[in-house]
Amino acid sequence: MLVVAKRTKLLGAIVEAQLRTEERKRYTWPHYATGARARHECPFLVLVIALDAAVARWARQPIDLGFGSVFRPHVIGPEGIPMLTDADDAARNLPMAAMSV
Repeated sequence: MLVVAKRTKLLGAIVEAQLRTEERKRYTWPHYATGARARHECPFLVLVIALDAAVARWARQPIDLGFGSVFRPHVIGPEGIPMLTDADDAARNLPMAAMSV
């Protein structure tokens, strides 16, 4: 996803749902961000959506890239996803309803 204003790329985001801990992601998430940054020539972030609190805590851990460089994915855990209990609210906001558990 890219945010563009007046033909200028302002920010990009890679959004990924994470259902379980997966150590390989500690290597791929930084690669996603830097590869997209190079390709689109704008800042990029990785946004991880985790419906499980333990997975969210794991995903929030800083990733040591070595030599003082650290990558931190942005994480939305279950505490950041409102519970939609009203059918009309859910119908008006289908993306949020899909994440609401």
